Amino acid sequence: MTNLVNDIDTDALRNTIDAITENPEKGKMAFEVNTVWAGQFRTESRPSNIVLGGDVLERDFLIEADESEQLLGKNSGANPQ
Repeated sequence: MTNLVNDIDTDALRNTIDAITENPEKGKMAFEVNTVWAGQFRTESRPSNIVLGGDVLERDFLIEADESEQLLGKNSGANPQ
């Protein structure tokens, strides 16, 4: 049976903590994101792969951001704030 707290598998979390305690290299992470200006107040951000403990976790997302028309944007994406 899986122990869940707030939909988090606490057994898996404990196993992860134990693995990192035993070998701290497994806890090292690297994140990258590339953001480009898309005109006016729009931006497009692409998070790239995550490196976790030497393993590469592939990701491919596009996050579009913009301001509302009242702030001179086109309201084409969420304001991240």
